[in-house]
Amino acid sequence: MSSNHEFHHFKQNFHWRVVSKSFQGQPPKPSQYENLISNSSNKFPFLFNLEDSSTSTSSGGKVTSSVTRAVLNVLKSSTRANSTLKLNISANNVDGDPGNQKYLVYLCDDTAWCGGWGDRQRGLVSLYLLSLAYNRTYGILMTSPCDLAQFYQPNKIFWSFDPHLLKNKTSKVIYAVDSGSLKLDSKGKPLEDVVYIQTNMDMVPAIRKHFRSQMPKWVLQKSRPAIFREVWQRLMKPTPRLQKRLDDLLLSGKDTGKLVCAHVRIGYSKNLPNDPPRMDIASIDILWNFMENIQNVRKYFVATDNDDVRISARGRFGDLYVDTGGTILHIDRQRNRNESCVGFETAILDQLALTKCDILIISASNFSIRGSMLKTVLKNIYQFDGTLIKPFSPFSRFRHRRHVENSTTHSYEITVDNRNIEVYVLKI
Repeated sequence: MSSNHEFHHFKQNFHWRVVSKSFQGQPPKPSQYENLISNSSNKFPFLFNLEDSSTSTSSGGKVTSSVTRAVLNVLKSSTRANSTLKLNISANNVDGDPGNQKYLVYLCDDTAWCGGWGDRQRGLVSLYLLSLAYNRTYGILMTSPCDLAQFYQPNKIFWSFDPHLLKNKTSKVIYAVDSGSLKLDSKGKPLEDVVYIQTNMDMVPAIRKHFRSQMPKWVLQKSRPAIFREVWQRLMKPTPRLQKRLDDLLLSGKDTGKLVCAHVRIGYSKNLPNDPPRMDIASIDILWNFMENIQNVRKYFVATDNDDVRISARGRFGDLYVDTGGTILHIDRQRNRNESCVGFETAILDQLALTKCDILIISASNFSIRGSMLKTVLKNIYQFDGTLIKPFSPFSRFRHRRHVENSTTHSYEITVDNRNIEVYVLKI
């Protein structure tokens, strides 16, 4: 990514961070300005560690660069309470006036269908890359069934913003769920200042193909699943409250052995009366037998869309079994239910738990396929189709629903950092 592009990216995101917070009452004391920059560099290192730029150096955790100095000067020059800061940074004639900023925003509200959590993740990642292609500041506005910011917060890319800041800008909404075009401008007309897009599409290959010169090197070098993993980790981290829930769920009990997890997608049931059928619940014993045969288990975790699966797992695994215990619902099709926000949190927490497992069995579901891409250790992943359980890799060819024909494996157990890891080698 060019130095010019990095300056522009930093300028946009820093403005959103400062303006959305604003100064209430008296402005911070001058001694606090440097702390703000230092804290920002720690919280959002991607914005401060400018790639391919000779003007940026890091020393002792503090960032020193022409960008940092420019920000300090802007902050120190602002003496009025409740003022809106305008950041002007010159880099090859890049205008720093936030009034001239252009935005691309992922939108999911109650005006249209957004899709399930896995669908939304596809759209979120795709639109971040599209914002790079169009050189626009990226934002996320997901309020259906409730605000995403309750569960996830920005990590290295600051996507959170106050929509009221953009109310005086020209805007348009594009609905592109299940279909759509990469070309946002029409008939050569200038594109609006703010483009809101509702989509569940995986546009990563097309964006990489058609906007190569606008993409950072790592996008061109990584595989499609690896790009999803990288972008997601740059965008998202759990809120402290959700992280505590995850830790309480998975870290209690035995501290040695394997965390064995499964995602069971049944589809149509009393829980999801509007869903198509996915798997026969009568086949669930095949999965339980497989999980029981794994040695040295400290805990079993099951994420599912069906209460009867939870009941069956509790009966089978006893005290070693845990689940999130939250309301089961489809976050889009049942978003008008009173418990929809609890169901949203359940879905997000379920997927987060799947990413922490030593051994993971997924369903043919975008929810757990995306979870497998985010798994801390990208090994020991299987797929259950209702009949067979076979090794699965989200990074092999990205043909998730195509099973490996021969599932016979050699099993090896190794110890890494005092943790037992079971490694399966496919015999083909």
